[in-house]
Amino acid sequence: MTAGLATPIVITPIGGAAAERVTLAADEPAVIGRADDCRIHVGDPHISMQHARVRCTDGWWYLTDLESRNGTSLNRWKLSPNDPVRLHDGDVITLGPCCLTVTLADSSPAAESSLAAPAADAVSATYATRGSMFIRLNDARPLEKEIAWEEFRARYAPVIIGYSRNAGLPSQDAEDILQDVMLGFFRLSADFHYDAAKGRFRGYLKQATLNAIRKRIRGDDPVRRVPDDLLDEQAVTAESHWERQWAQRIMTRALDEARRRVDEQTYEAFDLYARRDVAAEEVAARLGISVNSVHQAKSRVMRVVMAVVDRLRADEG
Repeated sequence: MTAGLATPIVITPIGGAAAERVTLAADEPAVIGRADDCRIHVGDPHISMQHARVRCTDGWWYLTDLESRNGTSLNRWKLSPNDPVRLHDGDVITLGPCCLTVTLADSSPAAESSLAAPAADAVSATYATRGSMFIRLNDARPLEKEIAWEEFRARYAPVIIGYSRNAGLPSQDAEDILQDVMLGFFRLSADFHYDAAKGRFRGYLKQATLNAIRKRIRGDDPVRRVPDDLLDEQAVTAESHWERQWAQRIMTRALDEARRRVDEQTYEAFDLYARRDVAAEEVAARLGISVNSVHQAKSRVMRVVMAVVDRLRADEG
């Protein structure tokens, strides 16, 4: 396997009792836990004294559960103890009530902050993303174009709505924000040309969503205007909240694709054991398979999922 670039990693708390953001160099392994000497300290009784470890090996960052009492989850699936799993930019680590987001330094929010802040209804050609779907948004054939826009909505609506709801907006207002953002893309979609040097698409989409929210707050229309007291400004501006929504969307798509690529029993074993935290022995009894087959099912599906995640992140920037 080709070695990675050994870039620093940033671990940011977004819930629970984690103390502060931590930046680690490639030669700085760190333990996450409740013990006072843990580099990433989480002061919650549900967290083990030494719960998990983040370590860089051969240029890649890995997360390992250290036989913790309540387990460690990465992007909604539970890790096997002492089994390192590679980390990716935007991943979400869950330990009890605490969530942490992962940012790799070569794709950090700083790169996105240099983007101009476009209006929600003004899509600049220099910030478009790659991918055939975005080419098809301007297909001259009506049916193909309609399908592409439906795909666009299905792909990004959960992120936009989840981010808006996390900012304190009611569900109806969050739906309105989605419509505002979609309308902005539709109006100037003909200008879409991908320019990787200008930053990741998700950074642009976040800015468009943020501007749509603020435009609603400043609006003169009392029917469409969002009251100031509904908005959690800190949640709106926190990069970690957007990253969490993005990671969840990527993982949902990857899981859906993995489910289509493996047989039903393999996926069910993975779902029960890795995602629903059912003991391997119980899963084996339910499905009439061996405990070893349960572990193999988890490994197989996880390989498929991570391959899909890598592809989606490469495609979307």
